[in-house]
Amino acid sequence: MSCVLVALPVRIRAEVAPTEQRLTVRGLRAPELARIAAALGAAAPERREAAARALSELNAESLPGIGQRLAQLRAQRPAADAAKPAIAAFRHAAGSRRADDAVDVAQGVLPALQVKRDPTSLAMAEPLLYLRALERMSSREAGLCMAELLLLDERGVWDHELKLARERAGMRLLPALLELRSHGDSRVRNWALAGVSALGMEDPESVAQLEDAHLLAQAVLAYSRPLDFAAMPVVVRLVAADKLEVRDAARVGVARFGKNAIWQLRELYQQLTGQSADKAWDAERTARELYASLDRPATEQAQTLLAKGMQHFVGGELEAMQRIYDRLLAQHPAFMERAKMAAGYAALGRMRLAQDRLGEARDAFQRALRLAPEAQTAAPLRAELAFVEAELALVSGVVDLHRYRAALRHAPDHAAAADAADRLSGARAARERGYKRLAAGAAIALLLAWIAVLLRARKKPFSVRPSAG
Repeated sequence: MSCVLVALPVRIRAEVAPTEQRLTVRGLRAPELARIAAALGAAAPERREAAARALSELNAESLPGIGQRLAQLRAQRPAADAAKPAIAAFRHAAGSRRADDAVDVAQGVLPALQVKRDPTSLAMAEPLLYLRALERMSSREAGLCMAELLLLDERGVWDHELKLARERAGMRLLPALLELRSHGDSRVRNWALAGVSALGMEDPESVAQLEDAHLLAQAVLAYSRPLDFAAMPVVVRLVAADKLEVRDAARVGVARFGKNAIWQLRELYQQLTGQSADKAWDAERTARELYASLDRPATEQAQTLLAKGMQHFVGGELEAMQRIYDRLLAQHPAFMERAKMAAGYAALGRMRLAQDRLGEARDAFQRALRLAPEAQTAAPLRAELAFVEAELALVSGVVDLHRYRAALRHAPDHAAAADAADRLSGARAARERGYKRLAAGAAIALLLAWIAVLLRARKKPFSVRPSAG
């Protein structure tokens, strides 16, 4: 298992100096992290401080980069007889003289580097600062990365620091610890097992009592990474959990257990329906029939709400429709027929736009697109959304021609976007100036023509007509 995840986009320019990054460092990859870490050895204290702060305050978007960087550091690790004195120097600088103190030795990094910035000290400071960032995250992914620090050295240089980090993170690391119990390295396995034991979560029944839905869902998924057959009965039972996130996680877990879970699925099906599951059904079919029975009351309630909402929509009562639809989505976010609500939210967005309630119009268009992103009406909706966002920017004093033009790309006949882009880009003013110049030129030409006519008339010789007789 590795903490190297799918890389996310880099959000800052890599060449920005650490002093300018501060709390905005996000999504850094290994090369950028290495450049920041190099500043730990700078002569200027402010550069060292900025680098230490940047590395210790990385967020989840930098997890892939941290994993890549730890892999690089593993190949460049200093000898253990040099690494331990470096950690001791950080500890002493943090005010501790005992190797088993529960002190945050990262607090001693900058004071120690003020005195000595040799390659070994720098090589130990960098991962220690990553560890503080991982502690702050304390997610499953961060926990997997923490375990990678144990592998930086074969002689247990990082054991004490990882133990303290695990204790400080507490229950938030449970999903990672459950998953790491089967790690290929014994040091990681022992670290994870000790952590699960310290949390009192060796028994899956205890885990099932967690009140934090997200934490429980992540723990349930961990039982299937790899498969923990002792936990399988609990995972199967949680497919009927009240909390949607837990229920969905349990169903993903059951799918991973596959045919191994069929007996528990049959037993739960019989408890729920009072009938035995068909023996001809495989595990997948049994699970599908079980979920249909479990979800039937909620599905019927959602369909009732949908019918009421559509009645209001057809009747033009869009505010009443919105209340019904909002309630439906809040109570049944995974409702299979949610795409049918997109037209109602689109109509609501157009009404809000006509009322100049731009923020509400944007929200309605966004929801319509989320509900039916592939519908035939998606392009016009994207045009409306881009137009509303451009109008919101204009209200705040920003001319966003890009969004007006995006609206026209999605809907070339969007008259309001075309008018705004024409007006705000200066094209209309340029045309009007051209028209004025043409009009002025035409007027001058006409005046000159009249003058020429008058001049010709004055130059014509005067003749006297002879009188009769």
